[in-house]
Amino acid sequence: MKQNRQSENHDNSTSEVKVTPSPTEQDKSARSDEAGAFVSLPVPGSGSLDRLVDTAKDYARHAIAENTNAAYKTDWAHFSSWCRRRGAEPLPPSPELLGLYIANCASPDNGAPALSVSTIERRLSGLAWHYQQRGFSLDRKDRHIATVLAGIKRKHARPPVQKEAILRDDILDMIDTLDFGLRDMRDRAILLIGYAGGLRRSEIVSLDFARDDTEDGKGWIAIEKQGLILTFRGKTGWREVEVGRGSSDTTCPVYALEQYLHYAKIDFGPLFQRVSRDDRKALGDRLSDKHVARLIKKAVLGEYPLCSNHPKVGGVCMLNRFEETLPNGASYIVLDLLMLPLDNTGEFTVPNGHIFLLGDHRDNSLDSRFSSSSGGFGFVPVDNIIGVLNDLP
Repeated sequence: MKQNRQSENHDNSTSEVKVTPSPTEQDKSARSDEAGAFVSLPVPGSGSLDRLVDTAKDYARHAIAENTNAAYKTDWAHFSSWCRRRGAEPLPPSPELLGLYIANCASPDNGAPALSVSTIERRLSGLAWHYQQRGFSLDRKDRHIATVLAGIKRKHARPPVQKEAILRDDILDMIDTLDFGLRDMRDRAILLIGYAGGLRRSEIVSLDFARDDTEDGKGWIAIEKQGLILTFRGKTGWREVEVGRGSSDTTCPVYALEQYLHYAKIDFGPLFQRVSRDDRKALGDRLSDKHVARLIKKAVLGEYPLCSNHPKVGGVCMLNRFEETLPNGASYIVLDLLMLPLDNTGEFTVPNGHIFLLGDHRDNSLDSRFSSSSGGFGFVPVDNIIGVLNDLP
């Protein structure tokens, strides 16, 4: 383990001794802003330099994305707490201690759920960033860290579920399920703009009507004669996405947005807002990305059961039927409405003290196959189970 010590650099031509402060002393001579970055203080009475402190701090605060900064703060707080409970110190960085930490994250000894490989890697990135702000460097290639992480990946990593791409005909079928009320006008604009711009759910709902309309907005729109310009603030700066007008008003994303904005009377604030129960006015509150997930699922499944044989109105609906056998030998008959990415999954490792919930309607259940962040249950702690419901009234 490296020790803090002052280093003396002697100049051959003079008797002057230069002393470099240790990282701990540097911390005392620096001011920490809310983002955790350190901005050196100017010399007292430096005049113009003093006026630039707030400006420099503001740039430092925006050096990383807000969500990334929040995650890094959580990572450091968790590691510091873990160290205190075990009588260890988080500073200076110790590869041996970090190796033990990530091993415990992958295989907790207190009944907590195990962290995924991607989360553990993000934790290491967060800790490396915090060490850098304190004048240290963390070598993630050190064998005490790298070999443990490689073992965690080999034992616990599972390939990501590849989601099927939505094609042109798919999006047309989805918007056909929508009506012409205010809520459906909003959802039609979400689907068409999201598809045409290749946007993530979080990007769609982060848009504002204009720049700086809200503090939590991550972008804004500009409607031009030729189409729509979306401007986003990302991790690496600003980027623009251009969406052209379509050949038909029915499928044009720009026209759909213009109609929604006109009838919702939105000219300020979040672009996509919650709608009142009577479907007559926008309420000003920003939608969450979970709404987009539910919208896509509803548009795919529709209000009526899908049929394998695509019958005409009044025809007979036919569905594929399968027998599902669980590891304990129990078998169930399930119906398959359509092929979905999670029809077949890899194995799930359920941590101690948790249960895995599986819905009886595989194509329409946000169960433990889906993480809580994507609208599902994830792994449910046993302590959250309060009873068993055998029959509904």
